[in-house]
Amino acid sequence: MTKGSVRLTEDREIPKHQARSKMSSMGSMFLRSKIEADHLTCSICFNNFTRPKALPCIHTFCEDCLREYVVSRGYESIGRFPCPMCRNDVQMPAGGVQCFPDNHLVTSLSDTVDSSKQRPPLPPRPYFDNANNNYPTTTAGVDPAIQMPEYPPTQSNIYPQLPRLEDMPKPEMPRPKPIACSTGLIQRFGKYGPGLVDFHKPVGLAVGRNGEIVVSDHGGYRILIFNSGGELVRKFGCECIINDVSVTTENTILVSVKSKSSIMRKYTMEGRLLGEYGSHYRYEDAHGIAAMSTGHVVVSGLQNKCVYIFTEQYKFSVKFGRKGSGDEHFLTPYYVTTNCKNNIVVTDSENHCVQVYSNAGKFKYRFGGKGSDHGQLQNPLGVCSDCENNIIVADSGNHRVEMFTSKGKHMECIVKNTLDIGPGVTPTLVGVTSRNNIVVLLRGTQFVEVRIYMCTGTSMSQMRSCMN
Repeated sequence: MTKGSVRLTEDREIPKHQARSKMSSMGSMFLRSKIEADHLTCSICFNNFTRPKALPCIHTFCEDCLREYVVSRGYESIGRFPCPMCRNDVQMPAGGVQCFPDNHLVTSLSDTVDSSKQRPPLPPRPYFDNANNNYPTTTAGVDPAIQMPEYPPTQSNIYPQLPRLEDMPKPEMPRPKPIACSTGLIQRFGKYGPGLVDFHKPVGLAVGRNGEIVVSDHGGYRILIFNSGGELVRKFGCECIINDVSVTTENTILVSVKSKSSIMRKYTMEGRLLGEYGSHYRYEDAHGIAAMSTGHVVVSGLQNKCVYIFTEQYKFSVKFGRKGSGDEHFLTPYYVTTNCKNNIVVTDSENHCVQVYSNAGKFKYRFGGKGSDHGQLQNPLGVCSDCENNIIVADSGNHRVEMFTSKGKHMECIVKNTLDIGPGVTPTLVGVTSRNNIVVLLRGTQFVEVRIYMCTGTSMSQMRSCMN
């Protein structure tokens, strides 16, 4: 073996500096792979991070992966979601997933790793032959012939004659795209955006006695009121975190809030604050709210996985439910409503079901169950009841709105295939107008719209008898 070389096999020797370079390259390759696997891989898509976003719990995910995770499970309409890694509760920023802070450390580390990777070899270069004192025409692998482009012969007339206007073909006008999910559609209004009259993150919907459509916007901490024609007639701020909204028999507005002094507030339709209530339960994460015809108020709590009933003087009366998956148990009781008999209807998103209780909080029955067949539910959210006590549910995970009888038997699908409207579009909130039409609030990726549908089939005949 020659001096200054390393024997790799019995028949091959390479210089020591080349051996050290080869081993260093292998070590660098291993280190890069280790860093990418441990620190630069998204745990949702298992690919390298793309626009990494950091959650408050420090876990990081791709922006698009995090948005798909939040939207597909209906968490965007709620304003919070569990971290995909540690399951800690995460509050959604007012501007959506894109407003989570960028993880600049991950971005910088990714750029460093990318720049350290071996670049592709450069093509061979011409060399100078000292012995012959001349340049060779090329090195191996380079085409010695340099082809000049061939230009077409010049024309004497450099201004060709243009065709006459009447000889030119007439362009076809584009046909308007059909509106998706238009069966039974009566009206639609509203849009997502940063403007004062746009929706940011609507989380509550209710219908007033005079046909007003009241929407609570969690993103702007405000209430928007539309008339029956879809025109915005009033808006006012609440100066605290707000969630669901309900309208009382006196046509006042009840709002579930998260503040230091209460869990619900009462406003007039003009936006004047009438009172704050439930100070003893101010640490509860109040979400759904509904008013009975007796004046009692029902509030669902996400912190203790239960439902509270307050008297007509807004004093605590009854609490029912606890954490779990069986009867009288809840995991995420996001929304509540009451029917003409003052029965309490609760949607439990993570248990994929609806539970019905008496006005005193006694369990009656449940229906649903995870699945996509009619009668089954997946991440149900908003709920309301019509004059025949039929139950209308925003089946967000199945991208449809379903109607059930007061006993929980499936009747019909009012809206279906809302993904045809746009990416991630799903129904999140529902209500019933004075004319017994169904109000549906749809949310998707940078999309919000309120639609009003007319019921068909069996439910329509029942509603006509209700109006007579």
